[in-house]
Amino acid sequence: MKSKVHSFNKIKNTTMSKTIISLLSLTLLFLGTYSANAFESNLKKHYKLKTLEESSKPLNHELIVFPLSFAVSGFELGGEFVTKERRTIRFSAGYFISNSANAYNSFGNTENFFETMEGFRTEAQYRFYSRDFEAKDNFYLGLFGVFKSVTLQGEKQVFNPINGSTTNTPITLESSALSLGLLLGYRVRLHDVFSMDFHFGGGITPTSIGDAEEAHINQVNPYKKSINVRAGMTFGIRI
Repeated sequence: MKSKVHSFNKIKNTTMSKTIISLLSLTLLFLGTYSANAFESNLKKHYKLKTLEESSKPLNHELIVFPLSFAVSGFELGGEFVTKERRTIRFSAGYFISNSANAYNSFGNTENFFETMEGFRTEAQYRFYSRDFEAKDNFYLGLFGVFKSVTLQGEKQVFNPINGSTTNTPITLESSALSLGLLLGYRVRLHDVFSMDFHFGGGITPTSIGDAEEAHINQVNPYKKSINVRAGMTFGIRI
């Protein structure tokens, strides 16, 4: 009889222990799940609030990329900064180099054959926008000043009238110029992060240094004294 009572108490104690362990496990599981959900919710709220705060910050400057410079073997970057309400100033600089200067052998150039090109360009603009700089779309009027230089290396055909022969001699042409003018443009923002800028305008090139006449191979931005037009497109990245 005592043996049966002892066995019953043993089974009863074992069952109670398992029940207590199960309850503790369920409690810990519930607390862990609740804590994880609360942490995830707070994390989402934090990043959502942070994103809203960042997007609500005023747009005061952008990194500017010139995609068209890649088409002429160049790389140009710049920045645009708000100075006053609806006014900005933009600076940019570019470097251009090519081991195949075929484009410079166009426009009626029959005597010189250019093989390599190296150039530098820097520009400053002061812009007057129709709306705030952070507006979704904007028209603007801009004043610009550009300094550019180019060095061309190749060969020049020299005709000898005595024997009627033609020989090729090495030639290096260097030219620099300063241009001033006006721009009319349209700027649109994309997803509060990017922008696209389209502009058209023109100005005067009052100065030229070096072999400007010979190096006058670019019809859009010539290196000789002239009145010229220009057009372009840039991308902006919010920073």
